[in-house]
Amino acid sequence: MTLVFGIIGVVQAFILTQIFHVFQFPTNLYDTIFILALMSLAFFGQMAIILALTCEQAGPVALVRCCDVIFGFTLQFIFLGVIPDSLSAIGGSIVLICVAIIGVRKWLSTLTEDNTQRRRLKFLLI
Repeated sequence: MTLVFGIIGVVQAFILTQIFHVFQFPTNLYDTIFILALMSLAFFGQMAIILALTCEQAGPVALVRCCDVIFGFTLQFIFLGVIPDSLSAIGGSIVLICVAIIGVRKWLSTLTEDNTQRRRLKFLLI
């Protein structure tokens, strides 16, 4: 599936660069190193997700994968000084709230039926 998405991305990038006439090869070593670093990090990130899925259930792995949005916002703000606009902040907040609810649901499902916290938050288990 990842290969298919990669091929689709390459085809889209090729078509868009042909339409807008903006394609250019990297002209210096600095750009080439950035491209190779991005390629390596993307590869190792995908391998880490695949290995995590083989060792753990899909739920916790998907939960950690959703945290990429939160890490992206945080690192973008810290290192690049980019302040997200209101729509980005709303989207990030929705992701953060959903990740928190899923985590609480997972924790509640491990509690016994007569636990007071489970009874108080039973609406999350519906």
